[in-house]
Amino acid sequence: MSNAPSPAGVVRGVILLLAALAAAGCSATHVVDAGPADRALLEELPRTLDPDPFWVPAEIRFQGALHSGQSLPARAESGGGDVFHLPVFPVVRESLQAAVASSFAAPYRPDAYDVALHLDARSDALEIEFNLLKVLMQHEGSGGEMSCTLNAVGVVKFPAPSTRVLARIPVEVHATGMVAEDGSGFEGRPNPLWSAAVELAREYAVRLRGPEIRDTFRNRELWIDRVHSTTGRPAPKDMPNAEFDASVREGKYVEVVRLVRR
Repeated sequence: MSNAPSPAGVVRGVILLLAALAAAGCSATHVVDAGPADRALLEELPRTLDPDPFWVPAEIRFQGALHSGQSLPARAESGGGDVFHLPVFPVVRESLQAAVASSFAAPYRPDAYDVALHLDARSDALEIEFNLLKVLMQHEGSGGEMSCTLNAVGVVKFPAPSTRVLARIPVEVHATGMVAEDGSGFEGRPNPLWSAAVELAREYAVRLRGPEIRDTFRNRELWIDRVHSTTGRPAPKDMPNAEFDASVREGKYVEVVRLVRR
């Protein structure tokens, strides 16, 4: 018995191959940058988060791929069609930074004070570590509907040498929208990536302000010390509310947050 394919099978195979080559020839790769509507979403985000900064400082930390500047592809649902490369990691980083900044006090920065603070006069800060666990972006082939799903986890930790974890917050968001044939938002609308990143920030702003975290610091006095800003010495016990020391040195007594007892 011959194992040679039948003429009809050969014709059918050629037709399928030509169709695949034709489809591949029509596909294109587009690098999608932030358009005016996308930039406006991120610029407006800090104001739309209804800022409510807590008195405890927090520093944001990114884990894994969130350090990357590499773009990720959004592919067509059918497996063919165009490929859109989008700056997922930078967009998510910017949105999460806005969520943390709107929910906590800013950590010490040397350029934020007229007088350099002594090391003991700087507040401790919570560490909020973010990891992006899943990114799913799909579209209809070129222009049309596109969807974006972001799944992240934020871990709120006390600073070293403590190993205490205050909260672990997983969040998943989903956004859909119409895009043009080059992957940009259709008719001036935002691309779904930017919409999803903003929604991720909004959800984290709510969760980071929840009782799971803020109730820990309900008794504020337990977490506050008063020390001199330039010497680091504690405020005198007989004058706990003194503003300046007896020698009127440069600087004054300031309140500092102590998350880890020295």
